[in-house]
Amino acid sequence: MGQESSLKQQVKKKLMGYIQSMNLEKGNRLPSEEKLSTMFGVSRVTIRSALKELEMEGRIFSRHGSGTYVNPMARRIAFNLAVPELYENIIRKGGRKPDVRVEGVITEAAGEEAVSSLGVSLGETMVAVKKTFFAGDRFSMYCIDHFPKEQLTREQMQSFFNPELSIFDYLYRYKGRKAMWDTMRIQTVTNRQFPEINGPAGLSGEECHPFLLLKGINYDKTDTPFVYSHTYVDTEVIEYNMIRKKAYKYEPFY
Repeated sequence: MGQESSLKQQVKKKLMGYIQSMNLEKGNRLPSEEKLSTMFGVSRVTIRSALKELEMEGRIFSRHGSGTYVNPMARRIAFNLAVPELYENIIRKGGRKPDVRVEGVITEAAGEEAVSSLGVSLGETMVAVKKTFFAGDRFSMYCIDHFPKEQLTREQMQSFFNPELSIFDYLYRYKGRKAMWDTMRIQTVTNRQFPEINGPAGLSGEECHPFLLLKGINYDKTDTPFVYSHTYVDTEVIEYNMIRKKAYKYEPFY
């Protein structure tokens, strides 16, 4: 299962590269599944699976009896909210160099949100990793990841201060848990509502600045939640977009 998923993601990445290289003025139709299978040296089943994901993300669309086509609008979107990515990669896609700073790694007692999000016991020891993301020299995001401490050693806790790897890399290394999917709740908030953002964002607290708050819960391969996060996004720097495929059923006219 893991190898099949990895191959599909590799093919999906190659397909994205191919789509980006297309001259859409000459047409936006993709080659057939059979031809793509030959081009990338994989089975049609793998091609079909990768194309299905791209269609769900709104990057391509199919026309019955005609073929599969690139959505021209999707190529203009740098930050697609429907596609989970590491924040530093999102910044790179926007043409800027990411600068990730770990503000702190602390332990805390699980509160009501941890209980409802992860199913832990009230008061259980949790870890909170706080990171600030800059796009070039501009503040872009402040993220706090929460997860149970469990059997993490002191040395392992210290490793979270290294920003070169994400917490998901470390949790896979130490606990063998991979993030397979997530849920996201989106709110518009201000720094006056959440003053914890003032320091990382370089705000005094006197001004009122809007942010997009992404509340995420990450699940492993057994569909068990193991990390929840709060990410405050400055939409003046990171502008998220989405493309949605309509599923509305129109009634025929008689």
